[in-house]
Amino acid sequence: DSGRGLGQAFSMIVGLGDYIGGETLVEGTPYGIRYNPLEFNGWKQLHWTAPFSGERFSLVFFTPAMTLAQDTDEMNEDEHATKLALIHSHSVSMLKPMQFRPGSTDALVIMELLDSEKCAYENADIQGFTLKDHACALDVGA
Repeated sequence: DSGRGLGQAFSMIVGLGDYIGGETLVEGTPYGIRYNPLEFNGWKQLHWTAPFSGERFSLVFFTPAMTLAQDTDEMNEDEHATKLALIHSHSVSMLKPMQFRPGSTDALVIMELLDSEKCAYENADIQGFTLKDHACALDVGA
């Protein structure tokens, strides 16, 4: 999956720990997920976490599908991540070049971290949450 919702639909999240608040909001509707799994469409439905106090962990389950290029002008995810990692290695030449597992979701993480043109949640403004003055955000779950 390219991070654009191609090939993955449903996610399941469950909250663990000793906390108060921290509901998962899906399209503005709050769901208490503490030891109570919730399934929703994580790519099509806007979602975020309400403020909480205490110690909160969340487990998010999903299966993105790796996609091949739709046409010859477009690189697949592994090729794009490899190109970004190579460019990045030139800027930090004292470090070993970044490596990842081909055919895995590692490529998606590299693309979200290093691709200045295709970031997750571009121009998001969700009830006080904003990416103003940030190019992109890495989606690491709620």
